[in-house]
Amino acid sequence: MTAAARLSREEARQIWYQRQGLGALEDGIEGTVGATGYLRALGGVDVYLAARSRVVGVTRADLDDAALRRDLQVIPAARGCMYLVPRADVGLMLGFAAESWRTRAERDVVKAGSSGEELEE
Repeated sequence: MTAAARLSREEARQIWYQRQGLGALEDGIEGTVGATGYLRALGGVDVYLAARSRVVGVTRADLDDAALRRDLQVIPAARGCMYLVPRADVGLMLGFAAESWRTRAERDVVKAGSSGEELEE
């Protein structure tokens, strides 16, 4: 068994800072979001603040333009939440969301006293 690595508080903070992509410049918006984690899009300013913390100097217009180009897309994910994700990950997220949606939808249909067959009709 190997001994656990020990980090100073400053070293741990630096690793955390780098993994979050805080202040990243080189990958642009799409690359940074893909590398550091999707941005939760709650319908408010949150997504813009999260993007700005990761890409120095990014503006709302930059983020909106990336969405218009579809480089980044707002996609449903876990538990019905919406996330801003890179285009390359859209299929993955939609597949993930479909599984959780299907389970919830089937449960809700039964609670409403109906069935999948009735909906198909």
